[in-house]
Amino acid sequence: MRDLLRTDVHEDFQDGRVDTLLEYLSATVAEFDIAGKKSSLDVPQESSVVKYLNSYPNPFRNSTTIEFGLNQSAEVELVVYDVLGREVEQLVKAPLSDGHYRFSFYPHNLAPGLYFSQLRTGQLTKTGKMIYTK
Repeated sequence: MRDLLRTDVHEDFQDGRVDTLLEYLSATVAEFDIAGKKSSLDVPQESSVVKYLNSYPNPFRNSTTIEFGLNQSAEVELVVYDVLGREVEQLVKAPLSDGHYRFSFYPHNLAPGLYFSQLRTGQLTKTGKMIYTK
């Protein structure tokens, strides 16, 4: 895998298709597994509960706002993970009614890199990616 990644990155850099390693990594991450649950990134999923999951600004420096919408009431858990799947911070774990929600994430004492916001309800898990830069 390491040799394949190195070759792909080298060819893409030579052809001018990729400007940065972070751009390459964020474009090639398709799915990952956290705590035994498979999640898809940037793939629209039909859901009767969750309307959307976004973060802005992205990439971010000091903080980012993670927002999501619910079509109906649900027990919700919003957690941020690092690229190795370690939990960085739990932003919310509570029953929420339908509506739009925003939570701020401040990466105190964290290294710059790729992070994932994961929104879980009883029926669905949605994951978004965030890039923290300094």
